[in-house]
Amino acid sequence: MWLNNQLEHNVPNGVVKMDSARTVITALALACFAAPLAANPPKMDDLKPPQAFSDLLDCRKIADPQIRLACYDSRTTIVAEAMQKHDIVVTDRAEIRQTKRGMFGFAIPTSRLFGGGDDDKGDELNRLDSTVASARHSRDGGWIVSLALGGTWEQTDSKALALAPKVGQKVSVTKGALGSFFVSIDGQIPIKMHRIQ
Repeated sequence: MWLNNQLEHNVPNGVVKMDSARTVITALALACFAAPLAANPPKMDDLKPPQAFSDLLDCRKIADPQIRLACYDSRTTIVAEAMQKHDIVVTDRAEIRQTKRGMFGFAIPTSRLFGGGDDDKGDELNRLDSTVASARHSRDGGWIVSLALGGTWEQTDSKALALAPKVGQKVSVTKGALGSFFVSIDGQIPIKMHRIQ
């Protein structure tokens, strides 16, 4: 509405003054892009656990044993209810690793979603090894390959494979720069692909 009002002031005889409109639009665009860049994303150490969990941990500070036990009883009930509603999810590192493998190739910030602290650096997934579950040509002549571990990948470059992919052949998907992925099928030269499923 503000933009419309601003433009209306610059519309003599129904013709918009482009310099004024362009200035307003440029200012709005800069404001939209500058705010996220200026904001410092929180470090994983700065992220706080859910309030119900923090309240449960605060019970440890109570000196009187009976009051501390009553605190634990009431807080664990709250945490258990939150878990039943899936407001709080508790998992272990093995489950997180398996989920990261299943999400490999999607542009999802898994480090923030699954912890992302210094302990997770060894869990960073840069390569996925599987086998071909199926392979077919896309409409533009490239390959679409489904993996036995899950996930379907589509070729984005124009490289030709010397041999057509076959079910059961080994596949290595390697993370490249700027969100790219390279897929080597049965030891052939890697082709550039992106995950579509």
